[in-house]
Amino acid sequence: IPAESRIPLSVVFRPRAEKVYNFNVEFDIKKKPGKVSLNVKGQGFRILSLLEYQEADPSGLNVARKIMEPDMVNRLDFGVSYVCETRVKRLSLTNAGQFPFDFEWSLGNSRFLAAKPPRGKLQKGDTATVDLIFHSEREVSFN
Repeated sequence: IPAESRIPLSVVFRPRAEKVYNFNVEFDIKKKPGKVSLNVKGQGFRILSLLEYQEADPSGLNVARKIMEPDMVNRLDFGVSYVCETRVKRLSLTNAGQFPFDFEWSLGNSRFLAAKPPRGKLQKGDTATVDLIFHSEREVSFN
């Protein structure tokens, strides 16, 4: 670095745990006695959400709450329906974390599925009810 000049310095903070961080990063500068210290402060957090739905047994008498597991394939069975019939699964999305978050359903290019509301924001402790709607105007089968 030439005398009397500056260069930008970029610092990337990637917390690995949900906690408060406060640490010093020291730099050696040639021909300067001692080290230069940079104090770094930040807070690591993660989005904690809970997605669940209610499912009745085949008799329809017993209803159980099912939790959809993250990082797994979760199956929702809309059952058999007639052409042009609409089936709805009601999901509950809960913010179980400390910070608000936004959500948006990504259903790909499906002409058969819709989510209402398609997006939203949840504050700490809030729950949103989302209807996942299946509607087909022709005969289709999914496995």
